[in-house]
Amino acid sequence: ESRPVWLRWLPWAWIFFIKRSALVTYLRDRVAVLSAVRHGLFVDNWRQRLMLNELDLDTDPVVQITYDEFRRINRVAKDLGIPMGIAVIPAINTFWGEPIAWRFIDHLRKFGEVEGIHIVDLADGFWQEDDTNRFYGYPWDNHFNAHGHRIVTEQLAPFVTRMFSSNSAEMSLCP
Repeated sequence: ESRPVWLRWLPWAWIFFIKRSALVTYLRDRVAVLSAVRHGLFVDNWRQRLMLNELDLDTDPVVQITYDEFRRINRVAKDLGIPMGIAVIPAINTFWGEPIAWRFIDHLRKFGEVEGIHIVDLADGFWQEDDTNRFYGYPWDNHFNAHGHRIVTEQLAPFVTRMFSSNSAEMSLCP
């Protein structure tokens, strides 16, 4: 149960219904920011800077800690004889404009090549569709519906098959 105690009386079905409102979602996010500012907390929108290609990915501490964790997980997986793969899952707002060449995807691919970690960007399959918004639960939610899961499965199935193929020499690190 991840909800605060004061909110647990509200059934999940109601919460999901309420969250369909863009206004409610917007207000929830703004109240959180205003509350942090009111209490003297600095609100650094790291995620926005990442998406705007404003971070130095070679020196950013969050990126470096993440890569260190990926290296650690990869070592454990290798010890068990399991190849490691990372699927980059697109958020719904990925598709609210024209395709953007995010530096972090290429940076992650290069990292994967060096570390022997298989990387797949799942956004590619969604860009090939006419209406990308229809693959999510609703316009303000990052959870896929059945159609979105189909797009993901169509991309992941060959990726996982290649990853676990017995002939690793033919396996591509970045499809």
